[in-house]
Amino acid sequence: SSRTRQDLSGVNPLDEYDDLDFYNRFRFCRHDFLQIFDEFEPRLRHLATRKGSLPPQMQIMIALRFFASGSYQIVVADLFGVSKATAHRCIKRVSDIIAANLDRHVFFNAQNVPATKRKFYVMVGVPEVIGCIDCTHIRIQRPVENEYEFVNRKMYHSLNVQLICDADMLIFNCVCNFPGSVHDSRILRQSEFFKAFEENPPTDGWLLGDSGYMLLPWLLTPYLNPPVNSPQQRFNDAHSSTRTTIERCNGVLKGRWGCLHGELK
Repeated sequence: SSRTRQDLSGVNPLDEYDDLDFYNRFRFCRHDFLQIFDEFEPRLRHLATRKGSLPPQMQIMIALRFFASGSYQIVVADLFGVSKATAHRCIKRVSDIIAANLDRHVFFNAQNVPATKRKFYVMVGVPEVIGCIDCTHIRIQRPVENEYEFVNRKMYHSLNVQLICDADMLIFNCVCNFPGSVHDSRILRQSEFFKAFEENPPTDGWLLGDSGYMLLPWLLTPYLNPPVNSPQQRFNDAHSSTRTTIERCNGVLKGRWGCLHGELK
């Protein structure tokens, strides 16, 4: 686009795009975007008081466009008619706000457990399932410090991110501060979620995890090498079919946010 920053100053993407185009560009519908704006605007307002600063709405849109597209920051900057440095500041500010408020939106809600159990049970008949756990690797640029710790088993640099989701693929736990070389089970053991469930374990439900995790009273893993056509094998098949929920969740997450396919800084 050849539009300059001055050309864009009077353009409101909420008015410029229809519902589908807006979602395709920012991965949120208008209603959800306005909720995000209401929450983020007070934190961004004081940063927009300088002459020439971008208004909070534009800062959020620049960040969401980058998250959604996975493009280079300079491409997003050109799209909005701003400098690369300005786009970088917007992305960092919005990212910092998201990180600081993650616990407000991503948490285990015991009130949802009965409905979650019913939905998991309908899949293939595994009872009392309250969630599925897995880790996924997010590629990052080669770090300067402790570079070797971030090389995963597939020999690229990454963060190993723990996610736990319910039957609707809604994430209620996220741990994203471990390098790619760290094993999934270690991430779980060192997480606040593990501490909370060990101190106050659910008495009538469990998570499903793959064979890389330890077997716990609240975490079911598959049998290793069960006999063919045995009850253990049938359990494994049902376990796997149910646990694919978290694998689908990982796929949807990376499909929705293109930045997770690139090399995050």
